[in-house]
Amino acid sequence: MKKEWFASWFDSPFYHILYKNRDDEEAQQFISNLIQHIHLKKNAKVMDLACGKGRHARMLHQEGLRVLGVDLSPNSISAAKKLSRMDFHLTFMICVKYILTKNSKQFSIFSPALAISMMSRII
Repeated sequence: MKKEWFASWFDSPFYHILYKNRDDEEAQQFISNLIQHIHLKKNAKVMDLACGKGRHARMLHQEGLRVLGVDLSPNSISAAKKLSRMDFHLTFMICVKYILTKNSKQFSIFSPALAISMMSRII
């Protein structure tokens, strides 16, 4: 069976070149602005879908949230784990389809698509 394009794109060198200028400062500014509008309680469970190397997941965790970052890319998840302090309330795993159906009721789901949707309603 042929793999979908996204199964390899997010692990390709080109993807990492495209995002090489994104940093923690940019992520902190984005998350700080977002948090002002979505009023989550401290220790709320959040799933960061398509978390990449975990920039947004780390910033959400710094805001006092319990974060699970998931991504298709084994290399990105490996980098996220290396860049993050070991903490029970900040974990990363390679995304598998059943996570979204089996465990989704546990989370106040956060994803790039949701954030863009919310920001477009606010602006």
